[in-house]
Amino acid sequence: MIFKKGQAAMEFLMTYGWAILVVLIAIGALAYFGVLNPGRFLPSACVISNQLGCEEFRVTSGASGTIDIIIRNGRGVNIQGDPATPTTELNLIVKTNIGGTEYTCDDAGTTITTLNDGVAQKYTYGVGECLSGTASPTSFGITGAKFKGELSLSYGDAGSTLGVRTATGTINTKIE
Repeated sequence: MIFKKGQAAMEFLMTYGWAILVVLIAIGALAYFGVLNPGRFLPSACVISNQLGCEEFRVTSGASGTIDIIIRNGRGVNIQGDPATPTTELNLIVKTNIGGTEYTCDDAGTTITTLNDGVAQKYTYGVGECLSGTASPTSFGITGAKFKGELSLSYGDAGSTLGVRTATGTINTKIE
């Protein structure tokens, strides 16, 4: 009789053990094939700060791909590159990881020195403006893939003597 109680307990544990193992394998298979990937459900977003907003943004694929970002000044005051040097340009830098390599994108073509309150400015980065050492990526990725980058905008309030501030943020979107 003692052996039958042990056998019943062992059968109970084995039955539930196999059921739990099957469920874990099913969850693992779903995760492996990307069904449980939360990135598929997250919306595209571009955030810098609550006072400097990403109004529009887009990343295109291919050898002539671009990162386009429109920044609107909502600080209540005009901003400029460096209050001590009024000719310093407002510079938005995008850092991203493409194919395992970290790239820094710096738009040398935009030479705006002051961004008035309420005004928007477009920044465009081509593939050739993103460098890792001396190498540029061949593309920002394939159409439909996720793009993630870190934004950094250095600015100063016009007429202020407090110097340069830095606003940081992120851009997450699908490549078009």
